[in-house]
Amino acid sequence: MAQRQPPPPTTPSWAKPATATSVFANNPFVQSDLRAQSAQSHASTARGPNVYQTTGTSSVSARPKPDQPTAVSNVNPNTGSNPPSKPSRTVRPSTPLTTPTPPSEPPSRPSARPPPRSASPAPPPADKPFYVSYPFSDFKPPSQVDLSLSTGWFTHTPPTLPPSLHGRSAYHSYHSSRSRKGTQTTNELILAFQWKPNLATSHFKITWINDDISTAKAEQRHKPPPTPPTPFQLTTFATQYGNAVATWCEARIGTTVGNGECWTLAHDALRACNAMPSLGYTHGACILSVSTTSESSTLSVSGDMRLVARGDILQFTEAVFKSPKGYTVTMGTPVHTAVVVRVLPPSSGGGAGCTVVWEVVEQNTGLEVGVVRSVVRMEEIRSGVVLVYRAVDPSWGKVEAKW
Repeated sequence: MAQRQPPPPTTPSWAKPATATSVFANNPFVQSDLRAQSAQSHASTARGPNVYQTTGTSSVSARPKPDQPTAVSNVNPNTGSNPPSKPSRTVRPSTPLTTPTPPSEPPSRPSARPPPRSASPAPPPADKPFYVSYPFSDFKPPSQVDLSLSTGWFTHTPPTLPPSLHGRSAYHSYHSSRSRKGTQTTNELILAFQWKPNLATSHFKITWINDDISTAKAEQRHKPPPTPPTPFQLTTFATQYGNAVATWCEARIGTTVGNGECWTLAHDALRACNAMPSLGYTHGACILSVSTTSESSTLSVSGDMRLVARGDILQFTEAVFKSPKGYTVTMGTPVHTAVVVRVLPPSSGGGAGCTVVWEVVEQNTGLEVGVVRSVVRMEEIRSGVVLVYRAVDPSWGKVEAKW
């Protein structure tokens, strides 16, 4: 690189001209500028692109343009030293140049994009069945039921039940068939039996040859009661059937339904609303059990009284109520059935001792004929059992005579 020459003198002829050497020697800024250009020329010849070193970091820049000002040292012309509080950016051609290190990568930042969605949403948490403990709720059929095959009850159409099953059926159905091979006829009967306390199921399969009952052989299978509905299902059933059942009963106030029995009102209402009909004294899924004895002053409650809703069905067993005024009412001798049509909210929680009032519709009360309205105050119960059932879909407790 050619050394920069000073511009021609422009001073007047009457002034004494100054030599170039004296100008450069006495001007520290020009001397510093020349040193910077010499260092820049040396670096350009040896390395190509200019490399500027700064304190703490290294960076590579493009070759400066011709009209770009050359870096100069920030030197005080009076003292010849750098100001202590403002370090200068200098070029050091005498120091061996090293390959510049790339700048460190910035710390990673969490992605602002949401995580990708899965193909199908995660299933909701499992809803547990709503279990209620009530008298005989844990009933289990005998492992081996005495079928008394010697009586030949299975040969009748429809078949009669053996003595061990008399009075214990909530529901039963059967299916019979015959198959002939030469002169031999094989008879088969399948009996599906639901036990009255909790709808536990037994299946019986009986086969015999021709009409000889001495050849009869039996097989048995036993299953627990239906799994209770979940709270979500109970809410769905209340919406689906509750109001319809209550409205059907209210529309028949002042009339007699069927044979006039209290049970018939609930059974016919459930059937008319396409719900599971009453199976014995089971009118659906049990959601509440309240019991006490005359010797006890506290209630035994399983479930929550606050769950009772319009259209639920009450089943009383020798329940005695005594009002503050002193009169006594017995609901169930031994049993009685009523349908809830209105619920007043409890005054204190849903456990024992709460004040709960249910307006019900019933018939065969012993005081009036036909369907009537009345009120049940649960704080007045002194003895007996009250079970509350929720109408359910017919498929919930359905059994078929299949092996």
